[in-house]
Amino acid sequence: MKSVTSPHSPQKKNTTVPEPDREEASRQSEAQLNAIIRASPVPMFVIDNSHRVISWNYALENSTGIDARTVLGTNLHWKAFYPSERPCLADVLLDGALEKIPELYADKWKKSEILEGAIEASDFFPHLGTGGKWFHFIAAPITDGSGAPIGAMETLEDITGLVREQQELHESEERYSALFSNNYSVSLLIDPDTGRIVEANEAAVRYYGYSHNQLTTMGIYDLNRLPNDTVVRNIRRAKDEKEKHFFSTHYRADGEKRYVEIYSGPIRVQGKLLFYSIIHDITDRKKAEAALRESEERFFQVSESAGVWIWEIDENGLYTYASPVVEKILGYAPEDLVGKKYFFDLFAPEAREDLRRASLAAFGRRETFRNFINPTIHKNGSRVILDTSGAPIVDEYGRLTGYRGTDTDITARERAEEELRESEERYRTLVDQLPDYVIVHRDGILLYVNPASAARMGYDGRALQGRSILEFIAPEYHKTVRNAIARRMAGKDVASYEMKIRAKDGTFRTVLNHGSTVMFEGRLASLNVLSDITDRKLMEEEVRSLNRVLEQRVKDRTEALSRTNEQLTAEIAARTHAEQEIVQSLREKDLLLREIHHRVKNNLQIIASLLNLQSRTINDPNVLEAIRNSQSRIRAMALVHERIYRSHSIAEINLKDYLNYLIKQIFQFCNIQQHQIRMEVTMDEIMADIDTITPLGLIINELVSNSLKHAFPKGRQGAISIECSPQDAGMLRIVYHDNGIGIPAGYDWKKTESLGLRLVNSLVDQLNGTIESGGGEGTTFILTIQQKQDPSSS
Repeated sequence: MKSVTSPHSPQKKNTTVPEPDREEASRQSEAQLNAIIRASPVPMFVIDNSHRVISWNYALENSTGIDARTVLGTNLHWKAFYPSERPCLADVLLDGALEKIPELYADKWKKSEILEGAIEASDFFPHLGTGGKWFHFIAAPITDGSGAPIGAMETLEDITGLVREQQELHESEERYSALFSNNYSVSLLIDPDTGRIVEANEAAVRYYGYSHNQLTTMGIYDLNRLPNDTVVRNIRRAKDEKEKHFFSTHYRADGEKRYVEIYSGPIRVQGKLLFYSIIHDITDRKKAEAALRESEERFFQVSESAGVWIWEIDENGLYTYASPVVEKILGYAPEDLVGKKYFFDLFAPEAREDLRRASLAAFGRRETFRNFINPTIHKNGSRVILDTSGAPIVDEYGRLTGYRGTDTDITARERAEEELRESEERYRTLVDQLPDYVIVHRDGILLYVNPASAARMGYDGRALQGRSILEFIAPEYHKTVRNAIARRMAGKDVASYEMKIRAKDGTFRTVLNHGSTVMFEGRLASLNVLSDITDRKLMEEEVRSLNRVLEQRVKDRTEALSRTNEQLTAEIAARTHAEQEIVQSLREKDLLLREIHHRVKNNLQIIASLLNLQSRTINDPNVLEAIRNSQSRIRAMALVHERIYRSHSIAEINLKDYLNYLIKQIFQFCNIQQHQIRMEVTMDEIMADIDTITPLGLIINELVSNSLKHAFPKGRQGAISIECSPQDAGMLRIVYHDNGIGIPAGYDWKKTESLGLRLVNSLVDQLNGTIESGGGEGTTFILTIQQKQDPSSS
């Protein structure tokens, strides 16, 4: 490269030019050069070989703030750059003192690669501009035609902005490096072209278990063990910034598999595009999420199995979630409710507004509620009772965003509880109205006494509660009662037993105690029903007394007849022996009562037999008729006792069986054949006790006997029918009919002198009943009688 030639150097020409012309041309050339330098946008100055400034252009004036007029022709150009005198780069180059350059510019200089013999340097000038300026400057020598230096030129370039950008970039890289290295999160720099790990921070070294050198020789595919095409695809998507968030699995040095969440994005480091990836270990979160999902699945399974509907609503009450169970409970699919219905839309109309206000008020107070019972309407219009529980949902700022809760269908339970309440009420009403003594006690302490018990004992029922049951029981029964209580509360069976209870006035009543265990007010207790058998005991004593009298009479009669009838004496002796055995077994009430009925029946038959014997000695027809009628009546009564002791229950008899048997006996007694007079008894299975069946049997005996005697004269054939049906209030309706000749006209059967019909009327009155004569063919009687209380109902 040629050296710059000074405008003051003489020029060699091939043509001869006159001296004045050459000087003029030189001046013009110098003027043009100065004009170019002055107008150049590049700041520059020129010095001659005496270091005086011969050119200082406008651009340099602007950069340094030094007017050219203050420095032209002087060597004060250093003042534009330095606070004290020192050579500029052009001065050093002009003097040829290149050894001073390192001292003056340290490592901020070099020989120019563009301009031969020129020197480049950079330096900071703190007094220029605001905050100083950085200049890059080039000093080049100016030589004459022979190459001898005649001056130097220095150009300057303001690089302040570039230097500051580089400084900021350097500081940024230092900050980034510190942030990257000290980041607690696992961080990697990855080459997007190869997938190689360029850099890894200390957290990555600790996390993966590899050394730093090992990590920076590995690729990301060594960590995630994904196929290369998948890795390349993910890197490409991250490079295009289409996806910055990934989930993956990474394997540590020990082979442990970990779930990771990756945030990755492009970053330029020292001019190269890399991926900055931050890796978060989410293994515990994944396990927790899996556990939560399992828990939620179990919860939903349990909820569905238990029929629990899970719901969520917003702050206004609009459904935002409904589990599928709602369709089983209310008939609505979840999509029928979510975003379409408010919770109070489902309430029963009559309670909707009140429940809505109460619910919203609770929401306003953010109350957690449980067991909120509310009537709700099913999609099909039926009523469903729900048990609702709920809790408020709040956001991270503590604001209420809605409620979450559950509903359980308790319709069946509510109905069952209502039925139980009704049943208990019916039971209490029934117990309160029972005539028997009904008491409930626990360990002998009275908890409940029905009104009948209290009234019959002369006490107020409430006054008896809390007192010992032994206070009202005769002392000789205390041990029995204590043992019975202990056995019953231990779950053992206790047979019914007799005891005596004392009333307030000091009198005693004999009762039969039937007991069982019940739950009373949530605890086990003893329920006892005491049947008053005082009158029955008196009657039994009377029967025993009567038996003794009858036995004596039979014995006397037997002794009187023994001379004429040895066989009869033997039978009576056998009966006497049997009766003695029965007396010995009186402690067994069932056998006792059966034997009593048996004995009464036998005694009545004996009386009938005695009457039969007596009739053999009587010739008066009227007396004979009276005896035969008495025999018939005695047989009817005896038949009652026979049916009782043969019955499964000594307390009641099958009325239909009894009447059929009674009529058969009457036919035999009157020597009437069934083909001559047909007999038909029509009724359901009706059970009746002795107090009903004895007088009723006598009534039927009289009516059938009268029909057989008077309704079918001269062997006339006919039929007799009896229809019996139960009526309300324990009444029995009996229609007796024969198709015989009927009652004579004008005959007043109610005022007759006939003992039979008078007996019928009397027995009907005894049964609190009525008897009327019906019209039509033959004879019809319509009886309505009061049946005695069914023993099985007490």
